[in-house]
Amino acid sequence: MVRSRWWLTALLFSSPLLAQGARPPADRCEAAPGGWAAAPEWLARARRALGFPAGDSVLSYQGTDTDVYNYQSDRWYAPFAGASSPVDSWFDLPSRVERVGAGGHRPALLMAEHGAAVVRDSAVTPSVQALSAFGSRRGLNPWAIVADWSADSTVRVAGRCWIRDYWRVALTRRGESGDDRLYLDPVSAYPVQLSRIESHYLWGRVRADYRYLTWYDQLLPAAASRDIDGIPDAYRIYSATRLVPRDSAPSFQLPAGVAGMAPALPQFLQAIHPDTIRVSSNLFLLRNPGYTEAVALIRDTLWILDATQSEQRAALDSAWIGRLFPGRHPVMLVVTDLAWPHIAGMRYWVARGATVISHRMSAGPLRQVIDRRWTDSTDLLERRRGQVHFRFRPIDQPTELAGGAIRIVPLQGVGSEGGLGVWIPGERFWWAGDYVQQLDQPSLYGREMIGTVRSAGVVPDRFGAQHVGLAEWARLLKANPGR
Repeated sequence: MVRSRWWLTALLFSSPLLAQGARPPADRCEAAPGGWAAAPEWLARARRALGFPAGDSVLSYQGTDTDVYNYQSDRWYAPFAGASSPVDSWFDLPSRVERVGAGGHRPALLMAEHGAAVVRDSAVTPSVQALSAFGSRRGLNPWAIVADWSADSTVRVAGRCWIRDYWRVALTRRGESGDDRLYLDPVSAYPVQLSRIESHYLWGRVRADYRYLTWYDQLLPAAASRDIDGIPDAYRIYSATRLVPRDSAPSFQLPAGVAGMAPALPQFLQAIHPDTIRVSSNLFLLRNPGYTEAVALIRDTLWILDATQSEQRAALDSAWIGRLFPGRHPVMLVVTDLAWPHIAGMRYWVARGATVISHRMSAGPLRQVIDRRWTDSTDLLERRRGQVHFRFRPIDQPTELAGGAIRIVPLQGVGSEGGLGVWIPGERFWWAGDYVQQLDQPSLYGREMIGTVRSAGVVPDRFGAQHVGLAEWARLLKANPGR
């Protein structure tokens, strides 16, 4: 995944968990007190508390959305980097459609609970990609959530739970991956939190908590947040909220065929069949639209350089590797950095008996990925849990392996610290992992990569990287003059 550093801002988000990937404790819950109302009455009270209009009005709001880059910051603990964008949106109660204006996204989007469309001038086109990219943000809008739950006749009172230091009314309904819960304040009926189980490409099943923070405006809170297993994932700051006449609002009309959409993985995570790029008879790159990886056969051992995207991608790679290098071979997997999409295939190779080589800083985080239990949608590692032994070799200095046929080198520089490069001298080939992303202009990554290679005393002819495929080393030098 391309990481453009210039538009990232450091966010001082503290994490309630000490370790990424740990599960939060279960809620403290008990039976509802006698005399409590049924779910429809609680939702009616919530609608009144939020000021749902009786007339023909539309909610208009502005603010700022911030995506927290917990999955690709320089450490697996806070503070994380992030990116902010303006919010200029409307919400229509009768249709329960949210229109996200051009302030944050161009073109505008129409977002329903289970559907989305892109608005370009007068054309409105259904878009699974928009739903996948922005569907989770609906949880940051308590109006949308209360309206969705009010339209569901199966909602019931589950009891009361201790949420954010007070007892809350717990409403429940069946979600896509389990029971969702909406917590209301028992005095005012304002929504306090939405909790649900969601699928995740690295962690299997995760708990997503949407919290509504600091109420002092009737319509919307001052802020809303989204945590994944207790780790900050997104924030929204509301700066202006008002009700406007419908004739002053844009259209909310969705085209036919939008309802009932299912989100899809973004293309960079999709396990599309990879193509092979031959470097030599014993070294190949495996490339699909999302990521490039490398595989080499050295002294009868398979060296896999990074395992991205998912178990499905790793299985496709394995099939290719079986054709390129038939027979049974020991497997060494080199993990060059810790961004979540870059390591999502690691569990598969560990289940197949691979030894993992990575920077010494990676030991704890990679252990968490292996230890994570996939209880609902079991992968190969989970099915072989009792037979798997995680073998890890830490690297903190240039290290020759396979009798000098391969060298693992820690990268030098503040931008790439904790990363690794791989030198295969017999092929005069350098593997740069994620740390070369462009060849048309200078970059901090490029300068640090060149400095690392020179410090290691090697001179590559060609190199490979997750985002550039196979390239001549001279191109990187040309893009970063003066190094």
